[in-house]
This record gives sequence, C-alpha cells and structure tokens, in this order.
Amino acid sequence: MEMSAAKKRKPPEINRRVLPGGVLIEDLRPGYGSKAEEGDKVCICKKTLRQTGEKKSFRRIIKIEKISFFIGKREVCRKMESGVKGMKQGGKRKLVIPRKSGTEAFEVELLTVGSNSSDGC
Repeated sequence: MEMSAAKKRKPPEINRRVLPGGVLIEDLRPGYGSKAEEGDKVCICKKTLRQTGEKKSFRRIIKIEKISFFIGKREVCRKMESGVKGMKQGGKRKLVIPRKSGTEAFEVELLTVGSNSSDGC
C-alpha cells in the first residue's frame, strides 16, 4: 500500500538558535512586513507560557498581553528586546529566557513595527 502525498510530506523545519545571554529563539511563523530594528517602536502580543508535563515543554498559556516599546531604550528587559529584534511584522516566535529565578517562556507575535508607528496596542 502506498502512502498519499499528504502523509509523506515532512513537517516544516523549526528554526532554532541561541542568542548571546542564553535566549533560545524558535521561529514559529515568518513575518511578511517591516523588520524590527534598533530604535523602532514595536507592538507585540506576548503570551506567557508555563512548563507542562515530564518533558518540561512550555505549552500552557497563563497570561496574554499586548505591549509596545522602543527597541534599545530598555523599556522591557534586554533579553526580550533581543528576541524581538530582527522579527518581521506578522511573525511569531517562541522565546525561552533564562533568569536567576528560573526559566521563562513567551510566545511573541509582532503586530506593528516602525519608528513612527501609531500605538496599535
């Protein structure tokens, strides 16, 4: 028996990398618009995740909030800034951020980007 083409299809590869400071980035969806750079005002939808199960994966959403900030002005923690920097508008990433009190994980979607963008949050 032959498998259909749909069953033979491989799942998309997940782009993972670790930034200086230990921030793990997992690109979930590429963006389509402007790229977030130093000095840009961004608006993100941030979902705070909690570890679940024996594999200690971060899946359960415990908080959702929209926030806006300027990249490089330290209005949020530096590690959050570095995780958002380089994203394209409409993109989604999972960020795993090491902290002294334990590891935190977030799913971040970049809603708007631009030095003069209106506050879409």
